[in-house]
Amino acid sequence: MSHPANSGKITICNNNIQISFYTTWVMTLKEEQQKREDKEYYEKRYAECVEGDWVWQEKMYKEKMKLERKEACRGKGLINSRMKTVSYLKNLIACNAWRWPKKNGQMFPPIFLTLTFEEEITNLKRANRIFSKFIQRYNYSLYKTKDKVLQYIAVPEFQQNGRVHYHCLFFNLPYNPKNYDIAREAWGNGFILMKATSGKTIYGLSNYLSKYLVKEFDDSRLYKKRKYFPSANLFRPIIIKGYWKSASLLEVLQKTRSPEKIKKSKVIYDFVGPIESYRCQLEPNESLSDFLSMLDPYTKSVLQSELDREQGKLNI
Repeated sequence: MSHPANSGKITICNNNIQISFYTTWVMTLKEEQQKREDKEYYEKRYAECVEGDWVWQEKMYKEKMKLERKEACRGKGLINSRMKTVSYLKNLIACNAWRWPKKNGQMFPPIFLTLTFEEEITNLKRANRIFSKFIQRYNYSLYKTKDKVLQYIAVPEFQQNGRVHYHCLFFNLPYNPKNYDIAREAWGNGFILMKATSGKTIYGLSNYLSKYLVKEFDDSRLYKKRKYFPSANLFRPIIIKGYWKSASLLEVLQKTRSPEKIKKSKVIYDFVGPIESYRCQLEPNESLSDFLSMLDPYTKSVLQSELDREQGKLNI
């Protein structure tokens, strides 16, 4: 039997730290040796067999089982890919919600915008070009500049009649009737719906919106196509992988704050298994550096170097 290997991941976005633990399955040395011996044995027997022999039937059975395992692995790969996309999208929303300031210093609330085509446009490539032009026109109409000021995430979706439409989440768009009229004129291809989002925590909002935005991710028409479009200048989450780094940081967090300040959750996925997560929101005057100083010197050095490297990628 294969055995579980623990893995961990630290995700940092905005003023939130999420530490997740999950299990990967690896093959033991004994299993690898047995697999090689089986392969050599059957290759030798297959070379001697003729059609109709029991060995031939056994070979057909093995091939059938191999295809079934391959299909199961494909299903696992699709689920893992979807999970990674949804997880990253959640963190991307959490990094940018209430993060973009107005002129008076207050933060913009996230604005939800739905764009629907009036014409029968079912070609995703054509629809994406129209959407890209809309963003350029809307940005220029609002700010009178070609600089990319608007910050957003957009997700294409197919309606029941096959037409494409878009769900967009804007992070620095003023919510007023004037901007609604400007959006309708800049779109010019059908109908729009605009509404503000409020009354939710950052992660509550990201969970709610990511579920709404990715409900059509499994649509075959989106296969091998971009499933969402983030603007270029969004704040990105910092992700550091490693079990011991994750466990050490969690231990420090648990020592420095009360249990109710650390939210724990556990979810079990098909093919993947259980994922246990701990989420902690830092105080406005806190930073991750305050906790690194409490780690042992080696873990602190490794975690600090990875943190600097990931932060450097975001500044490129």
